[in-house]
Amino acid sequence: MNELTDAEWMLWFHRMESLARLGVVSQIPELKSQVQALECMLEQGQGIFTKKLSHPYFQKWGAYTGLALEKDWRAAQRRINDLTFRSLLILHYSNFTR
Repeated sequence: MNELTDAEWMLWFHRMESLARLGVVSQIPELKSQVQALECMLEQGQGIFTKKLSHPYFQKWGAYTGLALEKDWRAAQRRINDLTFRSLLILHYSNFTR
């Protein structure tokens, strides 16, 4: 996961949130290991997703495209809030505990 591009991260977050909500992460070893890697990233960042990502889909919101949670990412804290929330949501729906 350390080698994913920003676009690949965008796809990963989008797909993994859906899979976590479906409850299948714990049943598929490859998905479980990816969520465990995410958990380790958060632990290393003291509970914060610190990787700097930038992709237009993170900054838009729409019915079929875009993943924006914050109004924009002009402030670094908004990016951090957005990605940390996504990460914790995936951990929650994957039944991982912090």
